Amino acid sequence: MSTENKEQETEKTVSEAETAEEAETAEAENAPEEKEGVVDQYFEKANELLAQSQELLEEGQRDNANGDAYNLVNVIYSVVLFLLGIVGVFKSLPNRAVVLIIAIVGVVLATIYMFTIPMPTGFNFLSFFGA
Repeated sequence: MSTENKEQETEKTVSEAETAEEAETAEAENAPEEKEGVVDQYFEKANELLAQSQELLEEGQRDNANGDAYNLVNVIYSVVLFLLGIVGVFKSLPNRAVVLIIAIVGVVLATIYMFTIPMPTGFNFLSFFGA
């Protein structure tokens, strides 16, 4: 009888293992992460927010580049003011004329460049007047 008991136990163990494998296979087939589109639903809002944040980051980077361009114009104006300040120091008229012409050209070019730079995002001239 002990041989029969061992054989029955072995058969039970084998059948239990097969049943366990079938159950795991069934669970894997019915698992939500195995179905197409189920997991994507969890990340839809996150992906939308990520796209919005990327767009806002790019907008901020453009505004940052425009701000750098305005700072360059500010530096050019500072150089022009310096040149106009030293014009009076020169004794000879040709030297004064050359420095004055360089300063005038600097003002004109800086002003033209400043008007080609786009305004920052959300900027409105009327906001200065309370509108």
